[in-house]
Amino acid sequence: MTIYQFGMLSKKTVTLDGNILSIKGVITNKIDLNIKNIHVAYIVTPSLSRNGTVYFSTDGKDTPNAIITKNGFMYTKKQLKEVQSLIKEAGIKAIYSDSQ
Repeated sequence: MTIYQFGMLSKKTVTLDGNILSIKGVITNKIDLNIKNIHVAYIVTPSLSRNGTVYFSTDGKDTPNAIITKNGFMYTKKQLKEVQSLIKEAGIKAIYSDSQ
């Protein structure tokens, strides 16, 4: 089992345990996603003025606001390598962009 923490004030814990990716926020319920059901991870890279986002899509479509969805989370510029590590370890296809 691998555990990551992303974000600043409203941290989300992302756990990878076998084929299950779990996301749990401070004020949000835990969601379990089977990695086989995740078509793609949409990743917006952070800049100097804003945090990045990750959205795990189970239908192949992106979401306009990954911050408020249960399948996504925010991360800081310093956490980019951890995001890349999570994506690589899970074997999920990733699409990167520079804008939200």
